[in-house]
Amino acid sequence: MGLLTQAKPPLDKTSPGSTREVADQIAALDVDEFKDTLELRATLDYMAVKMAADQRSDADCDKLRVCAVSIEAVCGVVDIEAAIASEVALYAAIYSATQNDMLCQLADGFGERIQENIRQNRLRLNGSEVTRRILRDQQGDIIDAILRKDGVAAGDALLLHLAFIREALVELEAVELRLAQIQKNLDNAKLCMDPEGAPS
Repeated sequence: MGLLTQAKPPLDKTSPGSTREVADQIAALDVDEFKDTLELRATLDYMAVKMAADQRSDADCDKLRVCAVSIEAVCGVVDIEAAIASEVALYAAIYSATQNDMLCQLADGFGERIQENIRQNRLRLNGSEVTRRILRDQQGDIIDAILRKDGVAAGDALLLHLAFIREALVELEAVELRLAQIQKNLDNAKLCMDPEGAPS
């Protein structure tokens, strides 16, 4: 699958700066591009899961079951790189299960962007255990539908999954804006109470 399966180098978790590196990556995210890529995935991934449900082989089913085990394993821990790797592996398995070279080539052309979208998703959402469990359950529903050869259910589960990510992102944006405003108000109040501490 080319780009779709080429994970970026993991963060150095032993480095004292690793937590700061994650924070810097989150701050650098392009929210508009993130949303645009979700729209792209709503088209490509939707076709892929429906086609995979119709065309998957026994070997594909085995790969999807392995993905389900991996997704379950990373759900209980805050390990961004493991979560990213498990999700990239899931979509690689789904596209492979379509048995459609043209769709796989099309996805491969956008593979780097799709993978980056998955990375952004996890950077922003992986800190919440509740959210990780919701994502796990949604991905499990996609896998189960493909294994049952239920393309309609697989497509519905995929769209629900992407809609949840979009809504969670919107909520996070609103919270971040409120926190930034609160911090600004606190800083202004501090300057008013301690004018000598104000910069000259």
